[in-house]
Amino acid sequence: MPEMKFIDLHVHTKYSLASSKRGGIKTFADMAKRKGLCLIGTGDILHGKYLQEAEEDLHEEKNGIYSHCGIDFLLTSEVSLIYREKEKCKKIHILTIFPHFEEVKKAREILKKYGKLESDGRPIIKMNVTEYAERMKNVSDEIILIPAHIWTPHFGLMGYKSGYESIPEKLKDKISALETGLSSDPFMCAKNKDSSKFSFVSFSDAHSPELLGREATIIEKKIKSINELKNLLENKKTAGTVEFFPQEGKYFLSGHRQCSYKTDKPKKECPVCGKNLTEGVMNRINSLEMSENPDYKKRVIYVLPIKDYVYEFRKRIEKCSSANEAFMNMLERMDEMTMKASSSKKDLTVAYNESFADFVMKVRDKKVVFEEGYDGVYGKIKAMEEK
Repeated sequence: MPEMKFIDLHVHTKYSLASSKRGGIKTFADMAKRKGLCLIGTGDILHGKYLQEAEEDLHEEKNGIYSHCGIDFLLTSEVSLIYREKEKCKKIHILTIFPHFEEVKKAREILKKYGKLESDGRPIIKMNVTEYAERMKNVSDEIILIPAHIWTPHFGLMGYKSGYESIPEKLKDKISALETGLSSDPFMCAKNKDSSKFSFVSFSDAHSPELLGREATIIEKKIKSINELKNLLENKKTAGTVEFFPQEGKYFLSGHRQCSYKTDKPKKECPVCGKNLTEGVMNRINSLEMSENPDYKKRVIYVLPIKDYVYEFRKRIEKCSSANEAFMNMLERMDEMTMKASSSKKDLTVAYNESFADFVMKVRDKKVVFEEGYDGVYGKIKAMEEK
């Protein structure tokens, strides 16, 4: 079996709202080593202060790949496009990957007329998604565009609140892949006629260094240039993804949080109070035009949030004084991606113990029980109890 390598290109820094004050190049590089990631995004590169920091901290290896302390980076930013179209408000998040600092600066000159780039690491840009894609491609055709968490009700390209029923025709030839998001997986995405034509990627959307790699995309060899990544995505040559169980996502089922009501049926109104339900991702996908060939054959590895592994580590191995101490101790024994996604039970037993190895393998084998998430309420997933 080819070697698995893991990349995470959707992250946020200390300059994004509701994010850790430690998020930046140096802390990301340190954590990426502990996590077992071979390529990560800078995040928030359109923010002026962070751009200056990145120019100081990063060294360009070649062809758009930068590095810091042995970790490879790409220049990335998520933007929030908010605009009106046909009397409806559209809100779309799109991950943008730049080939060089020069293109970042050119993009800033264009976008500063449409939003305040210094107010948030994920800037709000008042521009139509198709126009945004055209303008970025005019800056450089090497720029990679990936609509983020495409099914999220409020900010997904195909979310029911402020997205589209299908991918705009003028956008299709300008995007390189689609991000699944926490409430869906590639099998769900492959059911949709439009999305099935693209590569599916999963990234963390991390707002702190500790959450890097909570979801990731699997490749089989080191990326040596931004164009190599672009071709890999557009030719559907990724090896697979590392995913949360989509049932844990806070928009998996339709529901109404105030009434503690959720359903997998195509209902529109809450039977308790009569108000409109927040449509879940599963129902959203099922309501749109379906693919004639929904089979998805790439590798999908399911994992839990890192806090769950830390909890089991403290329970089964060492009763550390704090969760952070346990987290660091756990990753000193084995990097996170190896532990969660690729290590054998034998290697896990040697690094930890048989009890912890059993827990990890149960999750990987999808031997779990869950309560599905809905209307902003995260679901709950846990490994099956030992008999």
